Amino acid sequence: MDIFASRIVCGECGAYYGSKIWHSNQAKYRRIIYRCNQKYGGDKPCSTPHVTEEQLKQGFVAALNKLISKRDDIIAGLTEGAEILYDTTALEAEKKRLWGEMCVLAEMVQAAINENAHVALDQKEYQKRYDELASRYDRVKAEHDKVAGQIATLISTKTAAQQFIGTLKGLPQKVTAFNPETWGKLLDHATVCTDGSIRFTFRNGIEI
Repeated sequence: MDIFASRIVCGECGAYYGSKIWHSNQAKYRRIIYRCNQKYGGDKPCSTPHVTEEQLKQGFVAALNKLISKRDDIIAGLTEGAEILYDTTALEAEKKRLWGEMCVLAEMVQAAINENAHVALDQKEYQKRYDELASRYDRVKAEHDKVAGQIATLISTKTAAQQFIGTLKGLPQKVTAFNPETWGKLLDHATVCTDGSIRFTFRNGIEI
């Protein structure tokens, strides 16, 4: 698996970088480079240069060491107020309330259907009533699903922050070699600029 796939971004057009093989017919000179996948897809080629795996690894290690130098402040910033920031108590209560309302409306819809099946009703009146109940149910369900999504996002964000802190805490004072696992856990993406420099954006939002 290519750990750099979908992680390197062109600073000019925003497309991902992909791996390309140079001199594939000459084993002696064969090497893999990474280049903007849309470099020649527009009216003019992107001016961002290609980068090698070694450039990416060395750049990441350098950026990581700068991140480590700010480790205490970063961890404090992510930890401070986390209990309040990621608290889902109010959302859970709202989700429960909406679920209860959904259940009541579902019972009302079913009761209307059963009544229509056993009693001669004005079908226009029945259809109007059914449509109103179904519409109310759909609205409440949409609200319920929205709240459930907010809860899931908070839980996911909290878990990611905890994993980020755990990985950052476990690093030595200075990193000397590239580690694919650290790359995967701490980095969000890397951006190749037109001047050839590489900016590394970590999962906590810090860019180096």
